[in-house]
Amino acid sequence: MRVAERERSSNERSKRSVRARALGAALTVAITWQAQLRDAHADDPRGALVAIGNVDAQAALDASRDSGGAEWHLERVEAAPRPRAVSVERPLAELERAYRDADFTRCAEIARRPPLDPERLLERADRASASRQAVFAAACAYGAGDAPRSEEVARRALARELDLTEALARTTPEFQASIDPIRAAIQGAARGRVTIRVRPARAAIVVDGGAHRCSSSPCSLMLYPGEHLIVVESLGRERRVVQQTIDRNAAIDVALDPAPIGEVRAQLAVALAAGADPGAIEVSRAAATAFGARVVVVLWEREGHARAAIYDRSVGRVVATSSARRDRAGARAAVTAVVEEWRGIVEPSLLEEPLFWVSTAVVAAGAATLVYFLVRPAREQRDYVFVAPAPDM
Repeated sequence: MRVAERERSSNERSKRSVRARALGAALTVAITWQAQLRDAHADDPRGALVAIGNVDAQAALDASRDSGGAEWHLERVEAAPRPRAVSVERPLAELERAYRDADFTRCAEIARRPPLDPERLLERADRASASRQAVFAAACAYGAGDAPRSEEVARRALARELDLTEALARTTPEFQASIDPIRAAIQGAARGRVTIRVRPARAAIVVDGGAHRCSSSPCSLMLYPGEHLIVVESLGRERRVVQQTIDRNAAIDVALDPAPIGEVRAQLAVALAAGADPGAIEVSRAAATAFGARVVVVLWEREGHARAAIYDRSVGRVVATSSARRDRAGARAAVTAVVEEWRGIVEPSLLEEPLFWVSTAVVAAGAATLVYFLVRPAREQRDYVFVAPAPDM
């Protein structure tokens, strides 16, 4: 048999293959680095610069934006006292006048009016008005011949430790005498230990309009047997009012729900007017909620200095504070200092980012593939054709 060998070059096919693979490697490199850059930009959190009072807010905002780390925007907060409650002096005077006129039916009707509701008065911490209402509501019931109702009202007021002395002096001796055994029974009873636990723990607890107060939880109090009114407040949370009857030792658990954004802003203004420290974590945490920011810089002035504190919700604490002299550059210097310190503490180095190493590995692999296919020599393809000899004729 005779064999004929035919060689055919495959250079064109090899070139097409190299170009396709090189293009794939280049696309991989481009997509990886674009994703890296996009993710790095997306990681910038929303930041709020909260300016309190008379500070150079615009200069501070420029400083925060120059320092970077977040998408900074400006918010202003002005201290505003809590609106004054409507006076109840007029309905109280009308109540007392009806008692003196011995118009006990009208007196009872006035005592039941919403402005004179004893729980509402205690919610407002108006113990003086609550005492006066209790005395004349009980005196009217006593004058109308409803002794059980009179005793019930007096017992509730005495259990809440209201001072009835001044109002009692304007009632009849007979009614005053009816109060003495009720007072003796209340004061002679053993107090119960009441433990109030609140979530979150940092909350103001006011019992019976101010007879007892706690600034944090758990709060342990000794209360007389009877019905008590507990008001719990915390900056950034909805206010809770709890009525609880105590006859022995007890534990009360209260959970506070997050307040709506508008309410939190109003709470901030009231808290600052009441003397809250702008650098306290409660103020920063509430500001983060009120202004929808992960990072908050609070800026205020005190004792001739511009002061700044930065809070990061992701770590749940005030990360840095700073103070600078009150001059044209003071606010800018204080804000720059806290933002740069925050970035140094909270932001990881690029070399600590797992995504950096993953993308670097992908880029390296893509580059190696590209180089390999570019420098690899083209293969030659050999086709072997076997030709059978023609038969002899």
